[in-house]
Order: sequence, then structure tokens, then C-alpha cells
Amino acid sequence: METLELGNVWYFVYLIISAAVIAVGYFPLRKSSEKAKFNYVLILSFINLALHFLKLLLSEYQTDFPLSIRKCTFENICAVSVLIFPFVMLGKNDAAKDYIVFLGMIGGAAAIFFPTGAWGYPPFRLESIRFYLSHILLFMQAFYTLIYKVHVPSYKRFWRVPISFFIVLGVIALNELVLRAAGFTEQTLEDMIADPTQRNSVYIFGLTPELESKLGFITALVPDFMKHGIGYRTGDYYWPWVWMFFPVMIYGEILAHAIGSGAGKNLKKI
Repeated sequence: METLELGNVWYFVYLIISAAVIAVGYFPLRKSSEKAKFNYVLILSFINLALHFLKLLLSEYQTDFPLSIRKCTFENICAVSVLIFPFVMLGKNDAAKDYIVFLGMIGGAAAIFFPTGAWGYPPFRLESIRFYLSHILLFMQAFYTLIYKVHVPSYKRFWRVPISFFIVLGVIALNELVLRAAGFTEQTLEDMIADPTQRNSVYIFGLTPELESKLGFITALVPDFMKHGIGYRTGDYYWPWVWMFFPVMIYGEILAHAIGSGAGKNLKKI
């Protein structure tokens, strides 16, 4: 059976469809009022929030229910963005809105170009279609917020974006502990630290040996003592979550300014 793989025909079909949906979705409200644009973004975010939970109706999740409920929690960066986006937009915290715009675009685009949730599966599998739709919507929400000027990020708040990201990583790590305590996963904290190939979203519990050899530009920023155990747990184990602080702060700041430079007139200069 034909499957979707990186670089094959179906991969490019989905890329074209994704680009078309994002482009077509932009035009209807580009000349509308600010309130209409805000409501449009908000509706997209609530549709995506609904999709996040409705996936439990699919067979892949039904066979593992109720353990599959963990897939609706703060399990990864994009899940966090989908879950908090509408409420951040309804709130008054501009720094949180800056974060959700940047990470929504980055996370959505990354998933579209590197669709790990669809690789190796038939192209018309329902979960693959849902995966793409959810990340297309996530990108649309964030991109339209920026391009419609529903929210205008500020250069003076850029330093807060990496901090917000680091906090979100902490939420994902805490989520793993809550899932374990509630019986939704079998891995203990010790298991996750000792084996970073298991339940290790965005490598919060450390890099695998294979990645360590390839990501020297990241590990170079990690203090050596954070790579060799914590407390009674000794050995070549990363400190959970904390090890990411310096890479996130430094590269996050660089990336935030790079995106800001590309956004140009859509940003406040002060």
C-alpha cells in the first residue's frame, strides 16, 4: 500500500493543499473590520481546539481508550499552542500573544514540512488528514493574527518569547508527571531520564546519543554538570527540563529576532 513519505508525491500534494488552504483562507476577510478579523481568528482557534478532542473518536484512539486521553493533554509544543490559543487571544497579556503568534507559526509550519504524524501511513488515513488540518489551522491562526494585525508583537517584548517557551517546556514536563501519577503512562520519571527515547517530547528529558553527536551547537551551551545526573541518579543523564535553559534562551532570542525581521511592518518597533 502506498504511504506518505518525506519527498514523495503525496508529501508534495499535501504541501500544495496546505499552501492553497492558507492562501484561500486569507482573502475573504483581508479588508474587513478589526472585530471581524479577530472573530475569524478566534473561530479558527476554537475549531482547532474541537478537533484536538474529537480525534478521540477515531479508531486509532478508540482502541487505546481511555489511555488515549493523554493525547489531548499538554503533550507537546503544538498541543499546548492549540489548547491555549483561543484563551490567550481573549486575554490581555501581550507577551503571551507574542509567544502564541511566533510558536503557532513555527509549530504549524514545522509539522506541515515534517509531518511525523503522517509519515509511513496511507495518505488518506483519517488521522493523517486530521494531523495536517490541525497544524494548517494552527499556522493560519497565528499567521492571520500577525498579518491582519489582530495582535502586533513588539520588539521590546522579544526577550520574553524564549522565557515563555521555556515555561511551556516546563508545563510539558509537568504534564508527563501528572499523566504518570494518573496512570495514563507506565514510565516513571527515572525511566524517562534513563531512556530519552521514551515519552520524551521535544527532548525535555535529554538528548539521545545519536542526536548528541549531531547537535553540538546545542550541547555546547549546556553546562557539563547538567549532563551527568541529578541527586541520587548518577550517570550520563540530563537534568530534566533545566538542561534546555541556555539553548532556549540564546537560540530562542536569535530566532525571535529573525522572525521579527521578516515580519517587518507587522511589528511595533518599540
